[in-house]
Amino acid sequence: MLLKGLETPLVEGKRFTLRLRFERAGEREVTVWVQQPRAAAHAHTHDH
Repeated sequence: MLLKGLETPLVEGKRFTLRLRFERAGEREVTVWVQQPRAAAHAHTHDH
C-alpha cells in the first residue's frame, strides 16, 4: 500500500488511524503501527 499526501513523516513505533475505502464494503478505520520491514520481507527467492 502506498500512502500519499502525508502531512508528517512516518516515525517508527508511532500509531495512527487510517481510513480505508472499499468499493463494496464501504469505509473502515484501522489503526496502523509504523515498523521497519523484516529482513526476510526483502528477500526474493525462487524455489523451483
